[in-house]
Amino acid sequence: MEDRLPRKLAAILYADVAGYSRLTREDEDATHRTLSEYLDLVSSAIESNRGQVMHYAGDAVLAKFDAVVDAMSSAVTIQEELKDRNGGLPDEHKVQFRIGVNLGDVIEDRGDIYGDGVNVAARLESLAEPGGICISDAVRSAVGTKLDIDYKFIGEQEVKNISEPVRTYKVQMEWEKGVSPLISVDSVDSEDEPSMAVLPFSDLSGDSSQGHLALGLAEELVATLGCIPWFFVSAPTVSLSSEIAKKPKTQIGKILGVRYLIGGSVQTSRDKVRIVVHLTSAENGQQIWAERFNGNQDDLFDLQDHIARTVIGAIEPKMLQVEILRAQAKHGSLTAFDYYLRALAHIRTMDQADLKQALDLLRSAIDANPQYAAAHGLIAWLMTLHVPQGLGFDAETGLIHAQKAIEFSQGDADALSTGGYGLGYINHDPQAGLVYVQESLKLNPNSARAHDFAGWLLCYAGDADAGLVHFDSSINLSRIDSFTFRALAGKAFSLFFLGHFEEAVEFAKRSLVANPNFTACHRVLAAALARCNQRDEARTTVEDLLRRVPGLTVARFSEETRFVFPSYKKILLDSLRQAGLPNE
Repeated sequence: MEDRLPRKLAAILYADVAGYSRLTREDEDATHRTLSEYLDLVSSAIESNRGQVMHYAGDAVLAKFDAVVDAMSSAVTIQEELKDRNGGLPDEHKVQFRIGVNLGDVIEDRGDIYGDGVNVAARLESLAEPGGICISDAVRSAVGTKLDIDYKFIGEQEVKNISEPVRTYKVQMEWEKGVSPLISVDSVDSEDEPSMAVLPFSDLSGDSSQGHLALGLAEELVATLGCIPWFFVSAPTVSLSSEIAKKPKTQIGKILGVRYLIGGSVQTSRDKVRIVVHLTSAENGQQIWAERFNGNQDDLFDLQDHIARTVIGAIEPKMLQVEILRAQAKHGSLTAFDYYLRALAHIRTMDQADLKQALDLLRSAIDANPQYAAAHGLIAWLMTLHVPQGLGFDAETGLIHAQKAIEFSQGDADALSTGGYGLGYINHDPQAGLVYVQESLKLNPNSARAHDFAGWLLCYAGDADAGLVHFDSSINLSRIDSFTFRALAGKAFSLFFLGHFEEAVEFAKRSLVANPNFTACHRVLAAALARCNQRDEARTTVEDLLRRVPGLTVARFSEETRFVFPSYKKILLDSLRQAGLPNE
């Protein structure tokens, strides 16, 4: 048996002139001159969008692209430019192209491409209107929301020599609105914004009846990861294509226009199931994170939910770490997102100098994008951190940015949670802030940071039991997040207010180890140690606290603290006195 010819996945653009025979009959010379001019334009648009013209066939052009977004950008540019060129001509003299775009396997040989991928693109072109574009479902899914393009589904089309119907969309150009389809919805450049695709999970059991488990898990991950506002998750139709999953990771990333890939395997044996999930860089193919899960087939839905929550808790901070390193290493022009990421790295240290630098970076982010809700929210949160870290309190600045974070959030869960927390803290009104944090959790129930904010606000309001639930959720969701020290300290406060002093000491010490600069953990540790009659260790903890926040007294802390629920405030202040914190 002969070896199959090598194939590669590509985006294919096929363009042909509508009514070319009629045009040449009416005026062959003029039509040829116009066509020659227009073909130069088409070729230029293809090359400027990183495509390659494979051949011309009279009035037709065939081109291939490594990335679907580039193929679509080229198609739209061609039709926009030709519309302008044809604008002054009578309808009967206009030279208009139809364009078809497909994503599929091609055989590349002797400077040309062949195969079903090309055939489908040609059939799609024949379905387009003059001046229009028709695309396959694979293209529609791969582009996702990267381009602000409206589509109209025109059904499953039977096409010549293709066994399966092709789900087909018409691109709606909307010329009358004066809107270019090439304007990105969120002005997001794929080079700057992190993005991810979820690939099909391999079924290692050899039982075709279990295929639904692999598919269901992938769909669950797409839905769950899609709740994270700061990165784009590729539309599932293409992500779940087994055709794409077989390609090298770097090629998949280029085709889908994503930076990270989630994949894995599912293996079943009798009533047991084993699932492996891994995160890979699509830029270099290196594995970033992996974990194995075991469970029973009777609990598949619970297992899928558990995996999705675990994955989001592991992947979000891991991706954030990688993106922060990318932003720190970047030279030249920085985007608002770069400034935001660099600020996060400084905030995590809780060092006074770093906190000041973080504020400067966030101001640069807002200068670059005045409506950047997440950056406004981070400034509001930063103002609340200035209090325990001994940097004073600029309530006016914090409140302005908290309100802007909420105003500009537009469904950004992170902005709602940071803005809501800032609002509740600054206005001494935790319930008002909780409204926005809870709205954030509806958008992304797996946000470790939002659970952390909810826990603190509930403790401020006098409900340590409810706060404890949120702190546990935050800790479980963010085991590798370097911000977990906040939730550990929050859990210590909750346990302290509930009278579980020994447990409070345990979690306060864990917080202290995770970040010794975060002075909230010193306060709860000293208070809990005093209640456990470990006065020497309590006094040592207070001495460390005073080195970090000179001049702190019980009276000053009484003015600064948001733990204003009467019984909570009394036991906390009394315990700090017992630990040796000066009264005045």
